[in-house]
Amino acid sequence: MFKTLSHFLTEKYTNLGNRSNLKNREYFAVFSGRFQPFHVNHERVFRWMESKFGKDNSFIVTSNRKKVGNPLTIMEKVKIISTMFSIPKTKVIFGALPY
Repeated sequence: MFKTLSHFLTEKYTNLGNRSNLKNREYFAVFSGRFQPFHVNHERVFRWMESKFGKDNSFIVTSNRKKVGNPLTIMEKVKIISTMFSIPKTKVIFGALPY
């Protein structure tokens, strides 16, 4: 299913290179929020992140907290993000409490 944020970061960024040399560092961007629902302004922020950090280094993090005020499950949010905004499902990462 979905990777947790900590699992994803551990898997992808365990070997960041020599920390004393900035040229060897790899940077990434995480856009965290409720996204109830994800909308056009969220997309603008995400597209800006992609332009600054690269498509391979930009990610959306959200949780599965369903309650009053947060009616959407993570599966529903992923469907909205991928279908309406053409953002790959692999860009959405599960975070226990990202906001």
